[in-house]
Amino acid sequence: MASEFELEEFRPYDIAAERQLITESLVGTDELDAVVSTLDVADLNTITSFGRQAAEQVAQASDAVLKNVSMAQISESNEVMTELAKLMSKINIDEIQAEAKGFIGKLLGSNEKQADKIYEKYRIIGEETDKIFIRLKQYEAEIGNSNRSLNRMFEANTAYYRELVKYIAAGEQGCREIEDYLNELKDEFAKTGDKSMFPEMENLENALMLLQNRTNDLRIAESIAIQSVPMIKAMELSNSNLMNKINTAFLVTLPIFNQSLSQAVSLKRQTLEDKAMAALNKRMEEEILANAKDNVHREQLEQKLKAAPQGKKTKLAELHSAIVGSIDEFKQLQNNAAKQRIDYQTALVRAMTRFDGIKFN
Repeated sequence: MASEFELEEFRPYDIAAERQLITESLVGTDELDAVVSTLDVADLNTITSFGRQAAEQVAQASDAVLKNVSMAQISESNEVMTELAKLMSKINIDEIQAEAKGFIGKLLGSNEKQADKIYEKYRIIGEETDKIFIRLKQYEAEIGNSNRSLNRMFEANTAYYRELVKYIAAGEQGCREIEDYLNELKDEFAKTGDKSMFPEMENLENALMLLQNRTNDLRIAESIAIQSVPMIKAMELSNSNLMNKINTAFLVTLPIFNQSLSQAVSLKRQTLEDKAMAALNKRMEEEILANAKDNVHREQLEQKLKAAPQGKKTKLAELHSAIVGSIDEFKQLQNNAAKQRIDYQTALVRAMTRFDGIKFN
């Protein structure tokens, strides 16, 4: 059964590799030079406010990521899995498929009630399983919608991240250019001893220190993106794994299991009813055997008794076992996803706390 909410396969996001690609793509470009040209050593305000918008965009986008790190879906699916596990624990395959045994009095007196009791028990289990199927289908749809939302957040965050990396690269280039020019002035001063150069050198030193500090501040902002951007992809990946497990292990299997369960219970009910009449016939045949004096006649009757029809075997037990195993696998995926989100969340909060101490003019 194909899922209408099936998405592409997600892979972990390597932000270090992305960082390198962005940096390499900026080296020697007019785009980077244009950002560097906004720095004016004669106006230190251009340095203290350098990269402010890019840093704030990253922080705001990451804050939105934090607000979307909800454990509600994982908790809800865990509740559904717990309910499904309880239902599966109530199913006794032997109770459904085992051959009925007993003397004629028990068969005639209690099998009809026993059949009704078994039928009612599994009718209720079937209805509850159908309800869980519907909830899982809804949950699958919610995961699909969540992943589409996460993908939009990822696109926005990577765009802001690229912009921030550009300002960091521009800050580093600006520092090198100021430092090179400052070294030229120092060399010239060493040759000429012209003290009139002091104010300009002092201003360059102040500008260099401010730009180094501002670039470091932007790196702190980058640490937020380093946590938030892979976090989005990690959530997409865990969601995709959960959705695929729901689809392949439950949405495909549960309807088949319910159908097999219904057929097996109906067959069991019919078998129990038939056994009552068969037992009476068998007891009469046994009486005949007991009174038979002709050995040949006795053997012929014994062969008739051994020719009882066999009940149709189903794959109910295999389906039941597969569902139970899938519940455990799903819960493990849930636990891994929850732990991963908590780890990312902790690291992101720590990075954002460091950023909160930065002041931009």
